[in-house]
Formats: sequence, C-alpha cells, structure tokens
Amino acid sequence: MPWKTVDLMDTKLRFIHLAQSDNYTITELCHDFHISRKTAHKYLRRYEEHGAAGLNELRRRRLVFPLSERMNSSFTICLAMLRNGVGIGIDRIESRKRSILSGLVLVP
Repeated sequence: MPWKTVDLMDTKLRFIHLAQSDNYTITELCHDFHISRKTAHKYLRRYEEHGAAGLNELRRRRLVFPLSERMNSSFTICLAMLRNGVGIGIDRIESRKRSILSGLVLVP
C-alpha cells in the first residue's frame, strides 16, 4: 500500500477554509494541523491580504549581509594599498581602513 502524499498548499487551504467556516476554533484547528496559533494567524492574515498566492513559502535568504560588506571594503583597501606598492602589516591596514571609513585619510 503506497504512502499517502499530502500537498502543503492543499493543507494550508483546507486549514483556511475550516477556520473561516466558524465550526472550529483556531486552537482546535492548530492542534489538528500540528501548527502553532502564531503560524495559523500568519496564514489567515496572508490569505486575507494576498489570497491563495500569499500562502506560498517566502524566501528565507537575508537581504543584507553586513559582514560581506565589511569584508569587501577591507579587501578593496588592501588591493589599493598593494597596487600603490605599500607593503604594510595588518595593523597598519586596519588603522588606515578605520581612518578611511571615518572620512579621514592618512598620508603615508
């Protein structure tokens, strides 16, 4: 006997329709569907705002990567110093980076 396959979107829509029927409480439906009340209200809000398309999974990727921006600025500063023939250590690079980023440029 094959396993029963369940489509996530169908399950969400079934939850929405049962919640809107006023035959069940949100708490009962959350218990039956094994979701939290916070998630249930999120589904209901998204369905009211965007319809069935609002129930699609959203991207979880961060929009801002602050560490990569800092690494890019450090890398750019190091490359500029190497191109100018400045052979200095990491401590001097970091101090120049701080001064450049704060708007003060030190002249060697």
